[in-house]
Amino acid sequence: MKSKVLIRGVGVIGWSLCNLFLELRKEISDFEIYFEPYLVQKENLYYLLYLIKKGGIIVKTESNHVDEFSDFENHSILNSNIKSQVDLVLDCSPSGIAAGRISEYNANEYPKAKAIIAQGSEHKFGMQIMFPESIIRLENTKEKFFHIGTCNTHTLVTAIRNLTHLKKIDFVVIRRDADMAKNDPHVTGPLFQIPTSEDGTHHSKYVKELYETIDKKFTITSSALTVNSPYMHVTRFNAEVEIEFTKEALIEKIRADPYSSISHQLSTNSIFSTGRDQGLAGRIYS
Repeated sequence: MKSKVLIRGVGVIGWSLCNLFLELRKEISDFEIYFEPYLVQKENLYYLLYLIKKGGIIVKTESNHVDEFSDFENHSILNSNIKSQVDLVLDCSPSGIAAGRISEYNANEYPKAKAIIAQGSEHKFGMQIMFPESIIRLENTKEKFFHIGTCNTHTLVTAIRNLTHLKKIDFVVIRRDADMAKNDPHVTGPLFQIPTSEDGTHHSKYVKELYETIDKKFTITSSALTVNSPYMHVTRFNAEVEIEFTKEALIEKIRADPYSSISHQLSTNSIFSTGRDQGLAGRIYS
């Protein structure tokens, strides 16, 4: 019997994740992908039909209005009929929705689910994880609820991973205003983010939280600036280490890290465009 994966939320992250799983089915055919849009609108019909064409099955709920679109009739299933069969739940719904569903998940409505995972900033949801830092912890845990570290957490930890004998590090995260894929019309000028603790913005807090799960501690501080750009985030950091090493040694370590990359492109729009053109489902994937 095939395993069943349910992806709840088919936005910027959920849609890309669905594509990734559907591509994996070409190599590993013994699982099925179900996706549950938070809301179906005419403007995103193309994206959903694309997933169905690739082999995904759309999940209907009382609120996502799938019944209004006849294109889905032969490729859909009711949420109430799939819950008891799902082996893995990935909640990629809008911010705060997954946390609001904790009582639903705790009610054992998904009895077969070996793990229920939320994305990004859902810090009330469960243990924060990312790879490869969390591998040992995951191999020795009986926990069922997890949340994947944010994109900025991944970026900051990647810098730390390649710095040996680290004493302290300070980050400045220059954030893009709104993702190009979102229908977000607001425009701002440069905006400094207000620090939330003595260590600065939430970015350092999330990184510390991640390292606490594997019993590692560093002095980490951060600040952030939002700029009027749709492209991608840029991170500058200043680190103090306990031993000397050369620039060449650091570059070689980054090249050897399967979770890091080096680009010869210098502008964010060039890197961003390359990722959209050549990455899987319009995203930058290694």
